[in-house]
Amino acid sequence: MSHLARVAAVIVLPLVAACNVEISVDGAADADLIAAAGDEYLEFVAARDPYLKFRRGEKVEDFPDWTLEAAEADGAFARDLLDRLAGVDEEAVDHEDWISLRLLRWNLGMLVEAPKHYWADFNITPYAAGGFSLNILHQVLGAAPVGTGEERAHYLHLLDEYAQGIGQLADKVAGQKERGIHLPKAQVPAVVGMFEGYRGRLEELFVPAADRVGDGADDFLDQVREEVETGIDAQFSRLVAELGDDYLEAAPEQVGLSEVPGGRELYVHRVRMHTTTDLTPEEIHELGLDQVAQIEAELAALREEIGFEAASEETAMKEFLDQVRADPRFIAASPEEVEERYMGYIEKIEPHIADYFDVLPEAPYGVRRLDPTSEATMTFGVYQLPTSVNPRGEYRYNGSDLENRSLFSAQGLIYHELIPGHHFQLALANEREDLPRFRRETIGYGAFTEGWAEYAANLGKEMGVYENAYDLYGRLVMEMFISCRLVLDTGMNYFGWDIERAREYMSARVVYSDVEVATELLRYSADIHGQALAYRIGNLEILRLRRKAEEALGDRFDIKAFHAAVIGSGAMPMVVLEEHIDWWIEQQG
Repeated sequence: MSHLARVAAVIVLPLVAACNVEISVDGAADADLIAAAGDEYLEFVAARDPYLKFRRGEKVEDFPDWTLEAAEADGAFARDLLDRLAGVDEEAVDHEDWISLRLLRWNLGMLVEAPKHYWADFNITPYAAGGFSLNILHQVLGAAPVGTGEERAHYLHLLDEYAQGIGQLADKVAGQKERGIHLPKAQVPAVVGMFEGYRGRLEELFVPAADRVGDGADDFLDQVREEVETGIDAQFSRLVAELGDDYLEAAPEQVGLSEVPGGRELYVHRVRMHTTTDLTPEEIHELGLDQVAQIEAELAALREEIGFEAASEETAMKEFLDQVRADPRFIAASPEEVEERYMGYIEKIEPHIADYFDVLPEAPYGVRRLDPTSEATMTFGVYQLPTSVNPRGEYRYNGSDLENRSLFSAQGLIYHELIPGHHFQLALANEREDLPRFRRETIGYGAFTEGWAEYAANLGKEMGVYENAYDLYGRLVMEMFISCRLVLDTGMNYFGWDIERAREYMSARVVYSDVEVATELLRYSADIHGQALAYRIGNLEILRLRRKAEEALGDRFDIKAFHAAVIGSGAMPMVVLEEHIDWWIEQQG
């Protein structure tokens, strides 16, 4: 654990003051309506998101419903709440209420649109199912109390809910097959392997250990095993059967959404959802090409500084990256060494934090390995918020295949994932008790969260913690990586690039192994489409807003105040953040 999280003077204050305006009677009524709508929306989300209740320490009653009927019911709820918010006068409420209103309208609008894309979307992929859904349900089950008769009955209920959910996934796959919608052929073995991996761990995942249930629980454990066998395993078997030889034979060689019925429309929706901007796939593709060219020039200058000599200018980047991939200095011998390196970088940046931030989250932070079942299908890892069970914010890293997992860019990665990146923004928002709960407890807005994390990693350049050309090269390689995503995600999902073209483009520009590149390309083209765009788009937007504030305020610009303004009101769409920062600039007087 870092010393900073234990000894820093933690200030938890309203970070951005509300407008000093007199609220009219009508404005007060509108504010009350916004507050009530926020509460209603939060409880709507909590009823569908077991992880939210899990983080709260509340009893999880039900698991997600993945049917079309559920998506349509959610859309109907959203339309009704939007109608009730339609008459709110934005000019009559204070700034924080205005943010709440804009966020509600954005979120509800996305829910209204979702059902039309139901069949073109895949719920069974490694990130969508494994990383973001089933692994969360496994955490909930692993922490559920089973000491009393009532608790045991509830645990059996949750096992039944889990089995129903797997059955719903199987039903959706069957419905997609009827509509000619299949995963790309290259993704099918990984998906089948993931579900077979879960089937191979049924006892570990679902049957509570003896020390957890105590004495006299034999009948209960027998009931659990029966439910696992006749419910969960049977539904996993159904799902795997739906993904059998006939599915693989019908699956297309081509990756991406452009060939999927309804796929291009879904992709445009995903681009807007994940970037939270009005940028089109065409604009993002061109922006990506420009960013890649700019970073290529910066990398060439660093190679010259290092004194690297290549066989030719055309092959210089690939030759240097091949050398780095094989360099034992950047290969960890064990998961424990991975953790030591990550925390060593954290200790290097901690002394500089006070110069850039005057508000910190209370929650401590650290690193921990991923569940090995998820490692084969996840390139890096994920940040996990503090919960009632584990109060530490953690970067869950991939500790497998370490000889092929270069840590050349690990310094920037851990600044992205922990401090001053995800942990500062997400844990702080979760602790802001003066914000409406729906803004503290629902994350959302990938361009904001991932864009902030990338912006935070780049602050290391200003702080001087990338101490030499190799450190800077490692950071720029990560920037190259997320800029390539703009080209590749749009290329495969909108412009019809095949995976070989994408692989050649990416392998020539990133430090990662062939296995990591293959996993990443499937993530963009066959898993969480459009999500990878959020990182660079959000980063560039925050940088643009910082320059805008610096130009407007001149000597009055305060970097700590700017950072507080950006993350102090919680995550928001980029289109809302710009208006928020414009308002903040005006408040600086």
